[in-house]
Amino acid sequence: NGAVLVTYQSRIPGFKGDKISSPESLKRSASMRLLCHMLREPLFDELRTKQQLGYVVSSYYDIGFSSRQDMDDDTSANSDATATGPWTTPVEFIVVNVLSKAQDPVSVALRIDEFMQTFKEMLENMPESEIRHHADALSQKLTKPIQKLGSEASMHFGKIRRYGPEILADGGRDVDLPWESTKSLASAIKSLERVDLMDVWNRVVADNCERSRVVSCVYGKKFPLSETFKGLASVSKMDKGSVVNNFDELLNLRTQLKQYSSRVPELKKHARVVPEFFSKLKFSKTAWGVAGAALIGAGIVGLGVSRRQHKQSGAS
Repeated sequence: NGAVLVTYQSRIPGFKGDKISSPESLKRSASMRLLCHMLREPLFDELRTKQQLGYVVSSYYDIGFSSRQDMDDDTSANSDATATGPWTTPVEFIVVNVLSKAQDPVSVALRIDEFMQTFKEMLENMPESEIRHHADALSQKLTKPIQKLGSEASMHFGKIRRYGPEILADGGRDVDLPWESTKSLASAIKSLERVDLMDVWNRVVADNCERSRVVSCVYGKKFPLSETFKGLASVSKMDKGSVVNNFDELLNLRTQLKQYSSRVPELKKHARVVPEFFSKLKFSKTAWGVAGAALIGAGIVGLGVSRRQHKQSGAS
């Protein structure tokens, strides 16, 4: 089997809570979650049921956390912000995963790319009643009472661990922690309009100049990685990026990326930002397992590496 994992990352930091996040973060997080909820069934129906690309076809919302000392250039030495403890910034993703033995990874990646373009048209023409149905269903799911005490305790402790330092260091109290952030998200999801969803889809997925995307291809015995593999850009219209030929070059590229900022970037309609940095990635036939996160404008890359005796992987 071969596998393809496509990850689209939002440039705007994810929503943490009403008192420590901007309205833009709340709207973006709500839109990201609702888009993933709406994407799941059409993607499975097209790629799994109709095209029969593979047994595993899924899409989902994902979130990571970037923790750092917030010492941005515009923070003066005398500012109280310099004394703030570690800031934890949520980083949100739309993820598509396909495991296939019917097509090679490059072909699967192109099929995914084609569907994501088609879904934009589906979103544009979707009846308003269907959008409202998805929004109500997701909102209800988020506000469903947690059944297990351990799960609820873990959720609240996570908020304390991630956001407590910055709130308490700024003179806040325990009541200022985002205990009700899920309710805020649920309410925001119900208020979303089609224009909000289209704006996020264009910025995160459709716009080659603004989006941040990593396409990871894993090769198995049936579709081995060719010695002459040139990356997805060689067989598609996917936008250009940095070329990485080995693991050392990948780590070197990581050091050149700016740190993901906790501040909301200014988003202009036609702004050109740093293009996605992985349109080509080739590894030798010694197998590497690669997990990547490309952060546009300001970014980091996280990598997990493992040698596999019978697997070959590349990402672009």
